[in-house]
Amino acid sequence: MSIGVQKRQYKGQEGGVIDIQINAKEQIAVLEKMLGDLKGKAPGTMRNAINATARKMRTRLSQQAKKTYVTKEYDYKNEIEIRKASVSTLTAKLHASGERTALSKHKVSPERLAHGKGRPKQYKAKVLKQSKLEVMRDGDLKSFLVRFKSGHLALVQRHPSEEYEDPSERIKKYGMGADISRIVEKRTLSVAEMIGSPKVYGVVEPEMGGLLHEEMERFVASTIRREAARRK
Repeated sequence: MSIGVQKRQYKGQEGGVIDIQINAKEQIAVLEKMLGDLKGKAPGTMRNAINATARKMRTRLSQQAKKTYVTKEYDYKNEIEIRKASVSTLTAKLHASGERTALSKHKVSPERLAHGKGRPKQYKAKVLKQSKLEVMRDGDLKSFLVRFKSGHLALVQRHPSEEYEDPSERIKKYGMGADISRIVEKRTLSVAEMIGSPKVYGVVEPEMGGLLHEEMERFVASTIRREAARRK
């Protein structure tokens, strides 16, 4: 079945945006034929079918993302907003946006806080479930785990070219020889980038036409039953 599906994705340093549009205007004639003398109900029935398809697609995308990426602190489904179709537009949109995700929300090994001599020689991390753990190091700059005051456990790295504006607290805690270079959290793909990837969207997109057809049949049957009951 032909279905208008358009993916628009924007990437940037801070993350990205993805919009997946489900447009079924061209299918309205098919639905009118299915409804027969109830064809006047076609726009409302199609709207319901499109919105139900969008909900199922959000679930499928979330499930595929969970199969693909190592995650533990959020649910992809909650990150994908549905902008519903109306009778006048007959287009639903799945929308996701936001910053790049903290690498520590994926897989870090070893996942333990340690200081001084007890700190591991290196930390490894990965985002894809099927990938291998990679050492998190840029040249001589090693990565390490810290826990911020908010309670967030983060994999960070020092940047010698940047210093804290006010290093007094650090000096007070660690002494005059303390390293006052700023730490920067290691981040990876945003939810929008993960959802829009070939490993997620590319796997789920071919299912959209079939799902819409199923929902059209379901809502046509529901409309016919409802009208039949009303006329009794």
